[in-house]
Amino acid sequence: SESQPSESQPSESQSNESQSNESQSNESQSNEFQANESQANTNLHLLRFRDALQKSVQHELDLHVELLPPGNSDGQTWTLFSHCPNCKQQADDFDSANPLEQTCTSCGRVGHPHGRRKSKVLGVRPYMHLCRIVGNAKTLELLKRYENQKYEDQQ
Repeated sequence: SESQPSESQPSESQSNESQSNESQSNESQSNEFQANESQANTNLHLLRFRDALQKSVQHELDLHVELLPPGNSDGQTWTLFSHCPNCKQQADDFDSANPLEQTCTSCGRVGHPHGRRKSKVLGVRPYMHLCRIVGNAKTLELLKRYENQKYEDQQ
């Protein structure tokens, strides 16, 4: 005679259902954590941008902003995802009814998105020449001030 599961011992199907519910709950919590982490990162970036705006106004400095396309790095290679060349919106968000003339849903640009691109990482952080940031005249002015100060310090 087969033994019937008692009420105190769950059957195999009840156990599988319980494990499935627990797995779904864990996955839901993980997705919620990732969404919260993403929102926190966005908020942090917005706070930093706000601070930069406030400082540029307070000190009467020009603020230059460059939109970067979405991408990631594995430490050795940068991967830029396909994106709109105008607003840098990821190309997944393009209206692709006509692949020859796609419309960016963010800025409305019609045309081909830039394709996916990979390049080697050149160091631990992006590098730009100072003259690209502040211009040639201010770079030379800073260099002269630095050399004058260095000369005075040696005296």
